[in-house]
Amino acid sequence: MKVLKIIVSIIAFCLLAYYLYQVIAKPNGKKYECDKNHTVYYKGNTTEDDAKKVCSYFKEIGYLVDSNEASIQISTTEKSKDTMMMRFIVDKSKIDAESEAAFLTLGGAFSMKSLNSKPVVVILADKYMDDFKNLGYAKPVY
Repeated sequence: MKVLKIIVSIIAFCLLAYYLYQVIAKPNGKKYECDKNHTVYYKGNTTEDDAKKVCSYFKEIGYLVDSNEASIQISTTEKSKDTMMMRFIVDKSKIDAESEAAFLTLGGAFSMKSLNSKPVVVILADKYMDDFKNLGYAKPVY
């Protein structure tokens, strides 16, 4: 009985610690809601204005449409300087070589249109924002 109480206490502590980490550290970044179905998370040196640019651009080209939920995470760091990391939150089971190429094109087009051709690294991530495929640098689309 005493062992059960200890195990329950440890589990409760771990859950509390995880919850506090999510609330305080915000590992996914700050949340900018484009609308009810679309969210951009931004972290590092990116700003809410950057998140607004992402929303605006991807709505304009038809990636963010009302019929589908979608999330994107953007980030830059002191180390990466002006290179933007762009994570598309996707269903891994629906990704193939053709869709990977399409995501690289999306990143390159965004770089050209909104970032004056600054580098963008496109990464595919699952719903927990765990990376499963780094597609590399997206070449600006002219």
